Amino acid sequence: MAFLISDAFIQGSEENHTSLSDTGEMEGTIVNFSDSGTASRVFALVEIVRKQTVVIPVERLRLLESSGS
Repeated sequence: MAFLISDAFIQGSEENHTSLSDTGEMEGTIVNFSDSGTASRVFALVEIVRKQTVVIPVERLRLLESSGS
């Protein structure tokens, strides 16, 4: 999956947010989903390359094309 880091809800310190904010688009793997009130699976928990999990609105995710031969 790919997403813009500006769409992420970043947990932790301001330092974490600042270090990721310059990155632009990120890639990661969906590890779980979260609900929003009565709407299910509105947010995805995405593990990114830096081994930090961020929360992304599912509608903002973009499926990456596989690069298989």
